[in-house]
Amino acid sequence: MKKLTFLTFLFTLLTIPLVYGQTNYTSFSEAFESGTYEINQNFNNQTTNSVRTASSSTYSTMASTFYTDRPTFVGDWSGDPLVLEDWDGGPAGITTCGSVVNSGANGCFPAGEIVDGFDATAVGPGGNVMVLLEAGQFGVAFDAVGSNSFSDTTNINFTGIDDVMAVGFTLFNFDFDDTEIRIYDKSNVLIDSFTMTNPAGSHNFFGAITTEAIGHIEIEGIGGSGELVMQFEFGIVPLPAFTFCSSDTPLPLDPPIAVSTPAVVSDTGSPADTGIIGNALGEYVIASVDLNIEHLFPNELTIQLQSAEGTVLDLSVGNNIQLTGGNLVFSDASPNDITTDGVPLLANYAPEGGDFASTFAGENINGDWYIIVSSIGDGHAGSLNSYCITFKRSVGIPPEIFCPADFTADNDEGICGAIVNFAPPIAIDFEDGVLDPAN
Repeated sequence: MKKLTFLTFLFTLLTIPLVYGQTNYTSFSEAFESGTYEINQNFNNQTTNSVRTASSSTYSTMASTFYTDRPTFVGDWSGDPLVLEDWDGGPAGITTCGSVVNSGANGCFPAGEIVDGFDATAVGPGGNVMVLLEAGQFGVAFDAVGSNSFSDTTNINFTGIDDVMAVGFTLFNFDFDDTEIRIYDKSNVLIDSFTMTNPAGSHNFFGAITTEAIGHIEIEGIGGSGELVMQFEFGIVPLPAFTFCSSDTPLPLDPPIAVSTPAVVSDTGSPADTGIIGNALGEYVIASVDLNIEHLFPNELTIQLQSAEGTVLDLSVGNNIQLTGGNLVFSDASPNDITTDGVPLLANYAPEGGDFASTFAGENINGDWYIIVSSIGDGHAGSLNSYCITFKRSVGIPPEIFCPADFTADNDEGICGAIVNFAPPIAIDFEDGVLDPAN
């Protein structure tokens, strides 16, 4: 009898699902379907501070400052208020969401439930499916989103926003310990990367404040650990905008004659202003090209932008566009396709021939930027009513100025005035540290 009891116990022990660092599962949904139980229920009472072995809660490089606790990250941020996405409002349990989680309708959230400005996607060989875990599943302390397959990377792509310079989130790993976080600029160039030691099943914070705009971040659990993102937030430093418009409009569109008109563009002339198109400090991005065109047959039109250095980019070629009721706006940040989404007229479109950033990268903004509108030889007449082009310049995070505290000084009786000694104010720049008072 004792022998039978021991064998029964051994069989039961071997059939209990193993969790956190001991599994052979390939995805969260597979682990859930297998009946893996929730251990470490006290996770819901843990703080989200990192346990990364470091002498400080911050770690700086030339391009970024990394944070391993949320209060320090929030306290150091000096841009617009941080935008928080807590993944609340989805179904209970564990749910696969499809290929993308964003403000549009998807398998986990109705349209409008997620804040605007980013797409969360899964990239890799595991099926490119995102998953939502309700708080409490596998011990996660908050609702969490990530790639369902442990072999996929969780990517967060900022869409429609040019100037995100801070990201922060609580990280959870199902298996193993290390997670690599890679941060890219708007041109898909790596800004910086950071490897976080994140013990399986724990909750740890990662944050970064960068010196240039973030295009997307990649979160990859080393060894296929299964990473999840909770309490995700991002911050924006609004870039100063400079708009230049043609003074020649309105102009008639009379085929077969092509019409062109310039917007005369100039930089600010400040020492930090490079006058160059790019993503580095002091450089410019083309935020938008705004056109107001009247034409009954817009599919007859070819619309092009020519830079001051002579590079030509097709904005729209022979597309069916509803030109009434607003301006035709082109922007790299737009998700809309001018070749398929022209009716009804949407708020903006991506240029048909390629993005502004790569087409004009490295060019000088100073000079005449032409809009060129041409139509087929036997086409119909119309009018180019207005044309404007808007640039934004990267200025980094403004310095923080510290002034001396208020003080009171007593003068000697019968003497008007007193000698007062006090420390001068200081300015601390995020990129350059303490600034020279002479500057």
